[in-house]
Amino acid sequence: MKKIYHLLLCLFLFASCSPHLVTRGIKDKTSNYIVTTSGQQINAPSVGITGNAVSLDTAVYQLKNISAIKQGQAYYGVQNGLFYEGVYYGKLMLLRRATGTEYDMSNHTSHTVYSYFLQKQGQSDIVLLTNRSLIDRVQDNALALRKAKAARIFANVNFVSLLTTLSGLGCVFLPYSNPIRKPAVTIGLFSMPTFLITLPIAALKRYKTVLVYNR
Repeated sequence: MKKIYHLLLCLFLFASCSPHLVTRGIKDKTSNYIVTTSGQQINAPSVGITGNAVSLDTAVYQLKNISAIKQGQAYYGVQNGLFYEGVYYGKLMLLRRATGTEYDMSNHTSHTVYSYFLQKQGQSDIVLLTNRSLIDRVQDNALALRKAKAARIFANVNFVSLLTTLSGLGCVFLPYSNPIRKPAVTIGLFSMPTFLITLPIAALKRYKTVLVYNR
């Protein structure tokens, strides 16, 4: 279930530090700055990243002391010396980090699998994107909060329908004479469309929650 969620979320959203990263939502595409773990923003004409060090015109900072880097149209969250690529920039940052690859048997290609994270602007904490973490971070925006709660509802419905589908279809291995075999398999078949329909909706609503919050 976790792998399916990551792959589907990747389809709806646009680790190493990528030199070609373009973070959506950035209006000022020429400014550069870093944010230290103490919350201080330091602007600079240019920001360079070399290994575990980040160099500005006037000083060099260790990656462990930095919580964010903005290079023109790219934003990176940083935590414990690790980079998180910016997907969307604003009051609530949406970040991602590659966690592996999956092989698609249908077209024989490999896909990068991402985990997604949240970071409030100016704060050092980076947390995994979950229904709870999203709701906790949009409490001050009524519309975004409604969308986050809707995403949680769809996610719960999706999870229940998955369990019902697997449990019902699993009964196909019972003997034909078993009285629960036929109704259980029927329920499993009817639950499958609900699972397939709600699977992308929850992920999309999480993304829309971030967009609404950053308006």
